[in-house]
Amino acid sequence: MQKFISYRFFKFFVCGVLSTLLYVISSFYLYKLHVDQEISSCLSVLSSGLFSYIVNTTWTFNDRMSKKSFFKFYVVTFFTSILSSVEVYFAKTLNANYWECIGLVVITMPLLSFSIHRLWTYSHQTTQCDLLS
Repeated sequence: MQKFISYRFFKFFVCGVLSTLLYVISSFYLYKLHVDQEISSCLSVLSSGLFSYIVNTTWTFNDRMSKKSFFKFYVVTFFTSILSSVEVYFAKTLNANYWECIGLVVITMPLLSFSIHRLWTYSHQTTQCDLLS
C-alpha cells in the first residue's frame, strides 16, 4: 500500500510541476500579447487549475470527473492558497527570507494538498487500510 501511495504522490507532484509550467508559459504569452498582467495571471491560474483538476482526477486518482469532485478540488485549492499565504506571513515575522518562505510552501503545501485530496476530494477511494498507512 505504501508504494501505491508513494506512486500516487509522485503523479500528483508531476501534475503540480506541469500545472505550474502551464501557468508560467500562459501568463508570459498573454502578457506578451499585451493582456493586462493581472488578467493574464487570473486566466493562467484558471487554466492551470482546470488542467490540474482534469489530470489529477483522471491520472493521479484514477477517478471520473464530476461536479462534486470539481467543487471539492477547488475548495482544497482555495484553502491551501490561503494557508500558504498565512504560512508565509508567519515565516516572515520570524525573519525568514524570500527563498526560505518559498521553500516552506513548496515543502508543506503539496503534502497537505495531496493528503486532503486523498482523504476528502476522492474519499470514496480511501479504505480503512489507506488511513492507517
